[in-house]
Amino acid sequence: MKLFNVPNGLVFITFVLCFCSCSKGKEDVNDLQSEIDENAKKEAAQNLIVPEGYTDYFTNSPNLSFKKDSIKITFFTTTDWKINKLTDLYGNNWYKISKMSGEKGINTIIVTVDQNSNSLSRFVIIEFETKYNFRSLIIKQKEGKLLNAKMKSFEIPEYGGDYDDYIDHTTNFNYTTTVTENCDWIIITKNNNGYFKFSVSYNETGKERTAAIVFMSDEKDLSDTIKIHQDCEELTDVKNHSAGGLLSAVGGVEKIKSIKKLRISGILNSTDITTIRTMQNLYYLDIENIKLEVGGSEYFNNYKIMVENGNITAGAIFQNVKNLRYVIWSKYLTTVYPFAFYGCESLTSMKLQNNTKIIGGNAFNICVKLKNINMPETLIELGSGCFGSCLNMEKIIIPKYVTQIGEYAFNSCNALKSIYLYANKDKFNKKYYPIFPAAVLKNCTLYILKGTTVNDWYNTQFFDFANINATL
Repeated sequence: MKLFNVPNGLVFITFVLCFCSCSKGKEDVNDLQSEIDENAKKEAAQNLIVPEGYTDYFTNSPNLSFKKDSIKITFFTTTDWKINKLTDLYGNNWYKISKMSGEKGINTIIVTVDQNSNSLSRFVIIEFETKYNFRSLIIKQKEGKLLNAKMKSFEIPEYGGDYDDYIDHTTNFNYTTTVTENCDWIIITKNNNGYFKFSVSYNETGKERTAAIVFMSDEKDLSDTIKIHQDCEELTDVKNHSAGGLLSAVGGVEKIKSIKKLRISGILNSTDITTIRTMQNLYYLDIENIKLEVGGSEYFNNYKIMVENGNITAGAIFQNVKNLRYVIWSKYLTTVYPFAFYGCESLTSMKLQNNTKIIGGNAFNICVKLKNINMPETLIELGSGCFGSCLNMEKIIIPKYVTQIGEYAFNSCNALKSIYLYANKDKFNKKYYPIFPAAVLKNCTLYILKGTTVNDWYNTQFFDFANINATL
C-alpha cells in the first residue's frame, strides 16, 4: 500500500471547513424551528380576532350605562369556540349573553345588562376558548341609580287629606320633586330620606281632577311619576230651609243613607240636627248660611238647641259623628259650642267664619286627625280642652284679641311644631295653669311679637317654652 504524506496545515484547514459546515447546518435548523414556532404563535393569536371595521372590545373594555343596556360584540375565529368561564362578583342574574358557543368564522354575541340599582359599579369577565388559545374581555357597568316611587298612583276622595309614599333611591345623586304646573291643590309637606308626604286640599271645583308629582334626577337621566286623581261627589243642596223639615227636604229616610255632601241655608232646629246626625256616610257639611232655632226633639244624650242667658246654644251638636271630615261653620254663630265636634275622629279640616268669637270647652277634643283650622281675628276665647288630643295638629295661630285660653286647651297635642302668639300681653288673662303638654314646651317653637320677651308672659305657661322666637 502506498501512503501519501499530507501536510499538517492541510489537515487543519480541512477540519475547520468540516466544523464550519456542521455549525452552519445546525443554525439553519434552529432558525427554521424558530420561524415555525413564531408562525404557530401568530396563527394562534389570529385564531380569535376582531375583523376590521368592528370595535375591539377585547382590548377596549366597554362601560355600559347604569340603565338597562346591551352591546354587540363581533369577532372572528379559525376554529369553533365557546365561552369557557364567567367571572362575576355580583351574581349572574344581572346580565344575559345571547349565545355561549359557536362555529368558526365571523360571530356576533349580544350582552344585555339590567338596570344597576346599586350605588357601586360592577363588571363581568367573559373568557372565550378556541382550539389554540383563550381570550377574555371585561364588560363594565356604571354605578347604579335608583329612583322609584312605591305607589304609582293615588285615588283621592273629594275631601282630600294627607298622604305619604316611600321613594327608593340610591344616595349617589340628588333629585327634585315637582307638581304639575298650575296645580295649587297638592302641597308637598315632607321629602326627606326617601319618606315623602303630601297634602291634597278639598275639591270644591264640582268635577274630578288629575295631577302628577314628578321626581327627576339632577342630571335628568332618571325619573318617576305619581299620578293623582281626585273625585268630586254629588252635592245635596238644600236652600232656604225652614226649621223641622230637613228629612223630607232631602228625600226621606232612604235618601239620607246615600248623602255624602250636604249644604244647607236657612234655619235648623233640634229635629234637623238629628236628621244630619243620622246621615251615616256624610263627610262634607256646609252650614255657612244657617241659623239655629229652639224646637224639636233632643238630638244627642239629652242635648237640644236651647237658650241660655239670652243666647242660643247647642252643645255637642255633632259630637261623635264619625265620618265628618270637612265642615264649614255658620257665619251667624259666634260660638263653636262646647263638645260640638268632640270625638269626630275623621275630621281633618274646619273653616270658621270671621265673626267667631269663642271656641267652647272640648269643642274639638279627640279630633285626632284635625290638622287644618283657621283661627279668625275675631276670636277672644279658647275654652278648656278645646283642642285636646288633636294628635295631628302641627301649627296654631293665636290671634291678637284672644284674652283667655282655658286649662289643657292643647293637651296631648304633641305634634305641635309652631305656635304663633299674636295676643296682647297686657290684655291677656295671666294666670298660671297647664295649657300645653311637656313635649310641646320642649320641642315646639313659640313665636312672639317683636319687641317683647319671654318675661312679658310670666305667670303663664308660655313662659315655660324652651324655644322662643320674637320675630312676629
